Amino acid sequence: VLPSTREGFGIVVIEANACGIPVITIDYKDNAARNLIEEGKNGFVCQLNEEEIAQRIMRILENNSCRKMEEACKDLAKKYDWNKIVDEIEGVYSK
Repeated sequence: VLPSTREGFGIVVIEANACGIPVITIDYKDNAARNLIEEGKNGFVCQLNEEEIAQRIMRILENNSCRKMEEACKDLAKKYDWNKIVDEIEGVYSK
C-alpha cells in the first residue's frame, strides 16, 4: 500500500511488481505512482480513505487474486528493467 499523495516516479511500485506483488496507491493529481498502475492487473488506484484502501486489500486477498496478478505484475515491471533502460538511453545518445 502506497498511500502517498505526492509521490514522484514511485520506484517502490516497480520494486513490488518485480516481486509479483500488486500495489494499492492513491488517486491524487500529485501522485505520479498512480500512472504506473494498470487497474486490476498490477494493482489498484483508490481514494485516500481507510474504507477504500481496505476494500482493495480484501479484493487482492480474496479468491487468490494476488496469485492471478503475480505474472502481470512481473511483466509490467520488466518495462523498467535497468538494462533495458540503459540500452534505450544509449540509443538516444548515439543518435
